[in-house]
Amino acid sequence: MVRQSRRCWRWRARPTATRAGNTLIGHRLFLPGAWAADEERRELSGVPEEVMFATKPQLACEMPTHARERGVLRA
Repeated sequence: MVRQSRRCWRWRARPTATRAGNTLIGHRLFLPGAWAADEERRELSGVPEEVMFATKPQLACEMPTHARERGVLRA
């Protein structure tokens, strides 16, 4: 689990809606570039090594693909 330390991280969520209703299809950790490049900050905050910097639009584009890979079906 990642701990917040001086606003180092924020969650991004991707909602989707169909005739049947709406839901979240994914979420990702947004890590600002300055934090991603600072190993000491990452270690002190408990940021996992696999979390790298990506822009918010990049994260939003990855979420539907990841959801499909995990078996979430399109309506």
